[in-house]
Amino acid sequence: MLGSAKKKFNSWLERLMLTDGVALVIPASMKVLIDKIPEEKFSVKQKGLFCKAVLKNEMTVGFLDSLLDPRLDYDNIVAESKRRFYKYGSDDALKALSSLVEKNPGNSVLCRDVAYSALGWGLNEQAYYLFKRALEARPYEPQTYLAIAKSLANIKNYELALLYYEIAVTAKWDDRFGEFRRIAALEYLNLLNRLKGQKGFSLADYAQSRCKTLKGEFKKDHADLMLVISWNTDNTDIDLHVTEPNGEECYYQNRNTKIGGHMTKDVTRGYGPEMYVLDDAEEGEYKVEVKYYSRNRNRASTRTKVYATIYKNWGKENESVATKVVTLKGSKEMHDIITLDLD
Repeated sequence: MLGSAKKKFNSWLERLMLTDGVALVIPASMKVLIDKIPEEKFSVKQKGLFCKAVLKNEMTVGFLDSLLDPRLDYDNIVAESKRRFYKYGSDDALKALSSLVEKNPGNSVLCRDVAYSALGWGLNEQAYYLFKRALEARPYEPQTYLAIAKSLANIKNYELALLYYEIAVTAKWDDRFGEFRRIAALEYLNLLNRLKGQKGFSLADYAQSRCKTLKGEFKKDHADLMLVISWNTDNTDIDLHVTEPNGEECYYQNRNTKIGGHMTKDVTRGYGPEMYVLDDAEEGEYKVEVKYYSRNRNRASTRTKVYATIYKNWGKENESVATKVVTLKGSKEMHDIITLDLD
């Protein structure tokens, strides 16, 4: 007999297959995977925020005024969040930023906005629930499934993370999302590589089998450098640029470089993702930037945030992963993400 959390997941999956914009057929292998996952893994417990600033006099007058104003003062709330982050830490920062969602509970754009900040601060349980709210409102946007999978993997709920990755790579998505499936599959491979040899992991055999299948399909098992960006606002054109040690720039108009760098297709209408891959890197400096071409200013004046994942030695034993969230300001401007010095 299926437990309640697993029942709810299966019911949601059945509704998802009937949702416009989501071309999903559940393969037998995914059904077997669901059956194997323990009931408790379908429930994610959200840790409470332990805030240091709890008194009224510890908050700015401008922030308190914005809470009483029925209109949304995005910049004021974000400024308070930044102030609390540097003075008190990430829990206090997210508490302030969550006011955006509390004042606009049905706004999935703001949910995604705050979720990316939570993800960048390592508050993965909160990010998971915020992304889930965005997903319920807009289930036809594949990037959210990938973000949820990352959140789950970060809290080591690998079993449920596998399912969200599977949805991301199994469904057929609108062409406007570019090479989403390839990028999602390569990020999924990163997790599968770690899980297939993990002692005590009940789904290690599944991870090993799925890893072999995806490697065979995409012909990729390692890269010295892999960069992936996604962003939080729809109808937004953001371009990934990587300047290599020899000065050549890899971007949408120069997708293949002399030293072997490759850029995926340009995504011009929202969320990404875009990816740069270099199998065999030359020594030297790699400058990573994004160009902010356009933005969709919604009624809540949400700012566009880029979530970047930087893999060094992807697929190798000495692999390292770093993430960074950058808020973009000013249309048609270049913004620094990171500069890497590879030796």
